[in-house]
Amino acid sequence: MKQKKLFNIIFLMLFSFSSFAQKANGSVKSLIEVDEKMNYQLFKKGADHAFLKFSDDKTIIFNPAPKPVAEVYKKTKTKVENYQLEWKPEYARISKKGDLGFTSGRFEQIANGKKSYGVYLNVWRNVYDKWKLAYHAKTFQPQLVRETKFDYFEPKNNEYYKLIGPQKIQMRDDIVFSTDELFGKRLSAKNGNSYLSEFYDATVRMYLPGKYPTQGLEESLNFIVKNKLDFKSYPQGVTRAFSGDLAFTYGKASIKDKNYDYVRVWQQEEGTGKWNVIIDMYID
Repeated sequence: MKQKKLFNIIFLMLFSFSSFAQKANGSVKSLIEVDEKMNYQLFKKGADHAFLKFSDDKTIIFNPAPKPVAEVYKKTKTKVENYQLEWKPEYARISKKGDLGFTSGRFEQIANGKKSYGVYLNVWRNVYDKWKLAYHAKTFQPQLVRETKFDYFEPKNNEYYKLIGPQKIQMRDDIVFSTDELFGKRLSAKNGNSYLSEFYDATVRMYLPGKYPTQGLEESLNFIVKNKLDFKSYPQGVTRAFSGDLAFTYGKASIKDKNYDYVRVWQQEEGTGKWNVIIDMYID
């Protein structure tokens, strides 16, 4: 996979984008545009400039442990020449209210002359009608060989139950956090992997360091069984859309006694209200 073939077509598209590209208008299209615009800034001015431009003081970077963006990237007028990072958004969703969403896909990194590959996850938060990074995480994997498939999802409808008051909003966050906590307890139990199908969505994607990403419940479970993986996880933080249909948790995990940080993307099932994991990402 040559770098020009994978990424540079995005940069040509970006010249036609107006300043609207960073604005959040409640559509997944605006999310893709801001992700691609940030990618262009990475190419043009480097990682420090790009991350600070698209972040705020609440942004968390997994490096691999969660850190405030200001601890990872510094203000500079000079592009760091021995470091390059470029990505391609291939998977994206947005909440019904349009206040939270994510983009994910392949990345290529060059550091000190060494090229590496992997999958990234950007969680975006709508701040006064502009998209700002909430979380950024990436996990290193072999060079991807699958044909690129673009999965961009708009909500099926924009109906949601509106909760008023900080206590009720916090209660929604607590429900997702508790679900992740329960997931971790199930995984720690005897034959813990048997509980994965209770929490994984049929479309789940699993991103593990050093391994090709899996797509779909069957492929993910077969991979876990084949590699004899056993999981433990402990949540530390949560972010949930105001509309209550999309959420993100992060925390500490271990797989076969090796320690990781993780980020999970949760989606609420229409009709039942059940929370399912659609991305299970581990970072080392």
